[in-house]
Amino acid sequence: MKKTILLVFFLVNIATQAQNKIILSVSSGATFSNIRGNNFAEENKYDFNYVGGIGIEKPINNKISILTGLNYENKSFKNEINAAFFTNSMDPFVFNEGTLKVKVTLQYITLPVLFRYYFDNESHFYINSGPYIGFFLNTTTRVDGDKINEDSNDIFKKIDIGWSLGIGKKFKITEKNKLSIELRDNLGLLNISDVPVQGNGTVKTNSFNLILGYEFNL
Repeated sequence: MKKTILLVFFLVNIATQAQNKIILSVSSGATFSNIRGNNFAEENKYDFNYVGGIGIEKPINNKISILTGLNYENKSFKNEINAAFFTNSMDPFVFNEGTLKVKVTLQYITLPVLFRYYFDNESHFYINSGPYIGFFLNTTTRVDGDKINEDSNDIFKKIDIGWSLGIGKKFKITEKNKLSIELRDNLGLLNISDVPVQGNGTVKTNSFNLILGYEFNL
């Protein structure tokens, strides 16, 4: 948490001391994520969740800018597990078989540092790419929609590092305000498992973001 607070002050300092135009933005959207890197992870399926945050864009010229910010992102994945359930019968050997729907969500504060390139002088269509660092907050597990009270935070590393690539478009509202929509892929490059993985495998994240933003020029 202390690191997150320091990052906020750092971003505010950039915005207040910059000599040239600064673009601030707030955003929210959907994530579509999963994990990869081992046989068990490959059996999981992508799942939806949400992302939101603040951004600071510093133009270098009319074509290129640098974008950073802080995002709160939920990276979820799901699976269906066949299991046996003991019934309420007095006979302890009587049980039913069924399927459990399991959903796991990893919560992160992410700090991207992206280079953005605009295809036109009016800054409508763009692509951006660059690294990000994620600070792990918590994990939640739900079975058939019910939250399981177990602490699995210790099996994940506190840091995730990856690479982002996105493409988007801006829509002008006024001279100082715009709306934006972007599709972004965040590919985790670091093994986030803090415990050994079967078969010497790894656990890495991957998430697609559909981001809607509102921005204003300072």
